[in-house]
Amino acid sequence: MDKDKLKILLKEQNDQIKDVKELVKRELLDEVKGKKSDLIVIVAGLRKVRKSTLMEEVRKENLHESYFVNFDDERLFDFTIEDFQMMQEILLELYGERNTYFFGNYSA
Repeated sequence: MDKDKLKILLKEQNDQIKDVKELVKRELLDEVKGKKSDLIVIVAGLRKVRKSTLMEEVRKENLHESYFVNFDDERLFDFTIEDFQMMQEILLELYGERNTYFFGNYSA
């Protein structure tokens, strides 16, 4: 994948999520926020139970401590496993060291 193309795409995605609209607070927000871990945390559930809304709330509270990548973006269709290192380098260059990644879609 072209590095300049990926850099523009990642910047656009991370700038876009700064404009998250006001959301109705999910009952599970406090429980999810309390699950700080050095491991991967996966939020799973049935379709249409508002998992994405819950994650948007968590992201909103951690915008300056996390990265966001939307792999549903059609511009990433040619992204390969070999591109992850380049993605990490670009995110570090753009936003500095952060420990949390959000992979998902943006539905605002």
